[in-house]
Amino acid sequence: MVQVPLPGHAVFLSERIFLIGYEALTRNEIAQTILYPTYKSRVSYLSGLKLGVSASDRREPVCTKVVLESLGRNISVRSALKLCGVFGPDSDEINRNIRENIRATNTEGPQSFFATPL
Repeated sequence: MVQVPLPGHAVFLSERIFLIGYEALTRNEIAQTILYPTYKSRVSYLSGLKLGVSASDRREPVCTKVVLESLGRNISVRSALKLCGVFGPDSDEINRNIRENIRATNTEGPQSFFATPL
């Protein structure tokens, strides 16, 4: 019998946040995200990488850039959830600085890095 892992874990270590998440609906993916601050006096953004498995039929490992923006201390959860969605890489719904930071600058095309078999 396979033991089903918990939905996720978060660990703070050496000024970085490590997130490990389990895809609970399809039960076929564990993804890891590593976030680090910008090291400015006020932390507004956390940048990092997410490594998981692509949704394609081949299910190869994929890595993509991630940027999280602070919503501040006093937030309306309802208002914040209304801002959630799936946006294209050039969407005006995404802050221009964030769009530039998540762009895959060393490749043409998709915003993700795929594992290449030898």
